[in-house]
Amino acid sequence: MKHTSLLLFIFVFFVYVITFPSEISRDCFPSSFLPHLLLTHKTFYFDPMYSWLLLAFNNNPSYLHIFFKPVGEHLVSKYPVGAAILAIPFYLPAVLLHLSSTGQLLLMLAHIAASFYTAASVTFLFLVMRHFTTTRNSIITALIYAFGTSTWSISSQALWQHGPSQFLHTLTLYLLVRGRKSPKLIPLSGFTLAFSVLVRVTNALVFLIFAIYIARHYKLYLRRFLLFALPPLLFLAWYNLTLFGSLAGGYKEEAGDWTTPILLGMTGLLFSPSKGLFVFSPVFLLTLPGLRFLPHRDSLFRYSRITVIAYWLLMSSWLHWHGGWCFGPRMLLDILPFLSIFFLYFFETYFSLPFWKISFITLALISVFIQMIGVFMFDFSWFLKYYTLGYRTGKPEDTWYLWSIKNSQILYYLREHCVLHLCRVDVKNIVVCKHIYLNCPLK
Repeated sequence: MKHTSLLLFIFVFFVYVITFPSEISRDCFPSSFLPHLLLTHKTFYFDPMYSWLLLAFNNNPSYLHIFFKPVGEHLVSKYPVGAAILAIPFYLPAVLLHLSSTGQLLLMLAHIAASFYTAASVTFLFLVMRHFTTTRNSIITALIYAFGTSTWSISSQALWQHGPSQFLHTLTLYLLVRGRKSPKLIPLSGFTLAFSVLVRVTNALVFLIFAIYIARHYKLYLRRFLLFALPPLLFLAWYNLTLFGSLAGGYKEEAGDWTTPILLGMTGLLFSPSKGLFVFSPVFLLTLPGLRFLPHRDSLFRYSRITVIAYWLLMSSWLHWHGGWCFGPRMLLDILPFLSIFFLYFFETYFSLPFWKISFITLALISVFIQMIGVFMFDFSWFLKYYTLGYRTGKPEDTWYLWSIKNSQILYYLREHCVLHLCRVDVKNIVVCKHIYLNCPLK
């Protein structure tokens, strides 16, 4: 099994790392550049590269301050810094070799880091599934998660919060599964869950749910679970209070943005033609029977179901439930590991039946094809044409474009790009970026 998991990681990481995106959302800029500042200037402040950032944001301070917050005389990331901290090892060789620090280089390093942690999440998902089912079923589940979801088209492409978050969540599941035979591993899940909060604040909900799981099923290890959780949580509290003067950190100004009618968000996250999970990854419809039946026989599946539903409800009320400038359903990426394990019931009950096997293969291939559209065809043209119409207000009535089938992301990119475009790996975009500022030194 060790050889299988290693080969799986190498294969997935290779595919991820050679598919470099031609467009990178500026949401990823803070985490992509912070590791360099931590290594070279030992600071969380972006002051040393302020001039470069201003150029990158069209010399528009208001635009810049959407992603980087002025704090006194300093500039800091609006987002949590967990992803950037995890990415530091990938930046270290460039610093030690004194390579010229251009934006393009740092975004490449961020892509490698994102690819690594996302591929690692695929590997840990395989190991979790292997505890419950055959190697074949485990590999199939891992590959669907890897290439049939936005894990490929979003998490692996740039240093969003999601790739490291998914890595920590799959690692948590692995520790809990292994902990059944080696209980000393159970408390370590406290660290992985707490660090996931340092990566993405909404993961606090996941931490709370599994803290209850530990309290109810591993009460003897609860104290050590909480002790392992303390370092990341204390660091997060220190960072937010020191830099922002609030535990909410960079999100304190958005505390009132949970305004989407919950039924609209719930439906949109699953069925929106441009942002729905079951539209972009229809194979995940086959997890629904598992969500219904598996929790009755195993407590880990029960709390995983609670996590999936609770997180879905939480993000349904978020003003930007659609995830902004990305391809597909970004806001559910963090709980995909918990949802993916529910394929187990389908394999046990239906996969041997010809009709369901053909249905599974068909939906899986459709899911992979859709993600290939996002990987090889995605650019910002759809957003410039439709998204900006509703982005100005964020009101539900101004997000009509998210429900248009004709103008959906999938059909738009198929119309606008030659299908043969799928067959190429754009090496040119890896080496030469069309944005001139990316090739300028960071100063």
